[in-house]
Amino acid sequence: MNCAHAEFYGHQRLAHYRATGEFFDVPIGVAIDAIDEVAKQFAINMDLARPKKRGGWGDKWLPQAFRHVVSPCPHCGKKNKIHMLAVPFIPKCVKCRRNLSG
Repeated sequence: MNCAHAEFYGHQRLAHYRATGEFFDVPIGVAIDAIDEVAKQFAINMDLARPKKRGGWGDKWLPQAFRHVVSPCPHCGKKNKIHMLAVPFIPKCVKCRRNLSG
């Protein structure tokens, strides 16, 4: 994997949200979607991390870091992709921008 290419594609996906230099003012859901798209192009083969000569995992690929669920908005009914994150946050509907927590 070429880290420079991955970073370049990530910056391209987020160019509209660039603040200054390498800083972006972007909603977390948009950032995660962009990173997921870039990560799909640069999948990590687990054999590279642990070669077969050391008891590798065979031909397995590292899964994406963030899982998501699809949930309809209780206000407008729009289906929203909600990412499971390690930090607390209140997701908002992409259509009506109201909180999805009810």
